[in-house]
Amino acid sequence: METGKLPGSVLEKLVFSKIRKVHDEILISPGLGLDCSAIDFGEYACILSCDPITGTAKEIGRLAVHINCNDIASCGVAPLGLLAVILCPSGSSEEELETIMDQLTEAARSVNVDILGGHTEITGAVNRFVITCTAVGKCLKDRIISAAGAKPGDSLVITKHAGLEG
Repeated sequence: METGKLPGSVLEKLVFSKIRKVHDEILISPGLGLDCSAIDFGEYACILSCDPITGTAKEIGRLAVHINCNDIASCGVAPLGLLAVILCPSGSSEEELETIMDQLTEAARSVNVDILGGHTEITGAVNRFVITCTAVGKCLKDRIISAAGAKPGDSLVITKHAGLEG
């Protein structure tokens, strides 16, 4: 397979077709074009999303916060916090990790989210820094905005240019 995002057909065949919903509390399950999942907690729903930053080393901490918080915001929800996994290549310096953490914490502060935890390690499995974050938000269950159920012909309102990732 080629480097980059998987084609939708491959995602459907090899990923989504394997996932089975076990709990009725799952309001939004994984699917093509769906960046968030939602879990029913009574009157409220917990909105979750995760994304890695793999394509750049510059501003990786800042991008990890903004890309993941944007996914939560796309559901009409203010993000509350982030879990961050930072994989450091062998030979990384403390200064490099400190720079990434400074970017991560400053970006989190700028969008008013807490760093809730995560994991940091040095590993031979990567040849450059990789960050994966999971963003969490909360909203009234009946206020979730989702692309789930969208179909060809539906109207789409765009206030600025359309962005493309990957």
